[in-house]
Amino acid sequence: EPFVAVAALAAVAIAGGDNTALQAELLEPLVAGKLQAALAWQEQPDTADPAQAEASAEMAEHGGWALQGQKILVVPAEADGFVVSAREREGLSLFWVPREAPGMKLTPRLMTDGSHSLELTLDHVEIPPEHQLASPAVGREVLERALVHGTIAASAELLGLMDWLLQTTVEYLGTRTQFNRPIGSFQVLQHRTID
Repeated sequence: EPFVAVAALAAVAIAGGDNTALQAELLEPLVAGKLQAALAWQEQPDTADPAQAEASAEMAEHGGWALQGQKILVVPAEADGFVVSAREREGLSLFWVPREAPGMKLTPRLMTDGSHSLELTLDHVEIPPEHQLASPAVGREVLERALVHGTIAASAELLGLMDWLLQTTVEYLGTRTQFNRPIGSFQVLQHRTID
């Protein structure tokens, strides 16, 4: 939990990368429920194109990576670590950044449904070279695949919720009475139910 954010977004991004050693290290505890991962890719609320990442990754002095930039709408807010998209010299890559990484600021943001997301500010966050999860050769493709899986999973979840709400409402219309009649017999409510 949350299924879409962890299993359909972060897990698919981790599984699609070309760093098999890091995949093995992350996927086993994730599947066991001992690790919560979040995909941090979006930078602007009105942009859904993963290729427009402005966050950058440069080689650090110690041979690792230094990440700069900002990500918004990152869920779950309680994640143990983040799959962060960033642009390096050769293209878009994905990096594993642990929650406690020095230089990363996590700002909670309240969502419309009452849950929380995070805003990540990466200020020269240094990570080891083996934390590059997906190289530029596959980075964009992996991120796009994860977003497609996330969209399908979110659509299925929302469809299930809508179906349950309709069934529950129809049941209520048949049991609740007003003026000694089930309210489902009132034409205006029948029209709303059909709509």
